[in-house]
Amino acid sequence: MNSGAKPTWFVGPWELSVATAVLPPSPAAGRVLLVESTGKGSALPYHRWKLVLVLSALRHFAEELRAQGYEVDHRVAPSYAEGIRAHLAEWGPGEVIVQAPAEWGIAQSLGVLTVELAGRVRLVADRRFLTSREAFAGWAEGRKLLRMEDFYRWQRRRLGFLVDGNGSRSAGSGTWTGRTVREPGRSGSAASPAAPRRFAPDAITQRVMRMVSGARTAPAGGMPFAAHWGSVDGFDLPVTRAQALAALDEFLECRFADFGPYEDAMLQARCTSTTRGSRRR
Repeated sequence: MNSGAKPTWFVGPWELSVATAVLPPSPAAGRVLLVESTGKGSALPYHRWKLVLVLSALRHFAEELRAQGYEVDHRVAPSYAEGIRAHLAEWGPGEVIVQAPAEWGIAQSLGVLTVELAGRVRLVADRRFLTSREAFAGWAEGRKLLRMEDFYRWQRRRLGFLVDGNGSRSAGSGTWTGRTVREPGRSGSAASPAAPRRFAPDAITQRVMRMVSGARTAPAGGMPFAAHWGSVDGFDLPVTRAQALAALDEFLECRFADFGPYEDAMLQARCTSTTRGSRRR
């Protein structure tokens, strides 16, 4: 490790917010590394809207950080690990600090990288979740059945959510096994919910849409973006934290009160309201 060089903070596309990413304490403290992994994007037949959402959100976040004075190394690489290797070779930072990824496969590959490059790549605890993997493993140890209901009950008591002062379940916080499920637009049900707020693609998003529509070269073992299913046409999802918060506010004000009976409904003509804003909340 180059003890005289400033460190770099790696930010994955799953943590694109100053509220969740592990960033330098100040713009002068070190660089930020963002990687577009071609291997990840081509590993599965993702819908093209998802590809646009992730890549546009990452590029917008890179610009947000630059506007705040951070030095950002935004690069494309076959994998996140290879992107980190390339950054180390080009910039020679004191170390690269990585918040432990939630996705198992990515966490395993970056875990191997920290062993191979000990002292140059360091994993820090994931601070985005209320429950760590270690805490969950402790709860699961010795259980014959891993039931979500039991886990939720443990979580409520441990965290003090939806329980009264004695740790018992508070009114209205039980399971919804017996709830009434409705279909939008069916006879005897309410009309279909209003369409969610739309966010017109800006120049960054439009460039990503063109790339996802036209990229026909596949990484080794993957598939080109142009071979993924769906179309980018009509893309209007939020791609910044500010847009996501606006979408959330609109949902809470206009649809949340009637959400329960329709939460499992999928309308053929448009995306479900739950998908909007979830990426950057």
